[in-house]
Amino acid sequence: MKAGKTKITAPNDNCQFNECDGSGWIWWKDWRLRHEPVMDEWKEPCKCLKQKEVQSKIHYSHVPENFRDATINNFDVSIYKKQESQEIAKLAKTAAKNFVWFFSEMQKQGKGLYFYSRTKGSGKTRLISSISNAINSRHSEVKSIYIQTDLLLKSMQRTWGNKNTSVTSHDVMEMYMDADLLILDDLGVEMLEDKSGWIERTMTTLINSRMESKKITIFSSNYRISELDSIYRQGRIQSRVEEMAVEIEMPEECIRADKAKKENEDLEHLLFQGK
Repeated sequence: MKAGKTKITAPNDNCQFNECDGSGWIWWKDWRLRHEPVMDEWKEPCKCLKQKEVQSKIHYSHVPENFRDATINNFDVSIYKKQESQEIAKLAKTAAKNFVWFFSEMQKQGKGLYFYSRTKGSGKTRLISSISNAINSRHSEVKSIYIQTDLLLKSMQRTWGNKNTSVTSHDVMEMYMDADLLILDDLGVEMLEDKSGWIERTMTTLINSRMESKKITIFSSNYRISELDSIYRQGRIQSRVEEMAVEIEMPEECIRADKAKKENEDLEHLLFQGK
């Protein structure tokens, strides 16, 4: 019997650092030879445990699947063709970085960000998803939720008269009200379907609640903040958003189509090689 600390856990490829068996924990034992042999056994967290926690948070934050690995650092401004667009994107990227870096200060003031561009596919969703991922990685105590505004409202409507669930529309609303960081994508798009005024009333309730409790909200929209009163006719959202968020311009250039074209060209090379 040999005294000393010995690792019990057998490492395998399920751990990205190849130090544990994928569980996130490493078991150890230590034989101590005194008058009689004594064995201590305990577990220690593996380096991969933190990564698993971050990945779990990103999963439950509902960031779009194709942006769950997106970071602010790999937000490539050179993908924009116009020099003006690249300069605007650089400023937006800098603002995103500093928002994450000074997140505690932003929390104290209850200030979020508002990314706008009239052009669809300009990179707004990509960048706000990167911010969510960064916050999930750096701030374990922060509960972050991403949602498109129209889907938020539809998730409430699905509870109406639904006998297969005990969840109410109030429960859904409360979840978004209480999130430490709420990322609302495509603010204003939901108003295209507002026939009764219910959508605007609901959005006003949500935004007002978060403003009063100084909960941070990040918005993206095709409209500037100064244009929101023309979308929300009751006139109670624009002033609240102005108080809640700093406006950040995004390029007026669509990069989604160029990205898809490049991906397809790469796939064509793969599919037709050796012909």
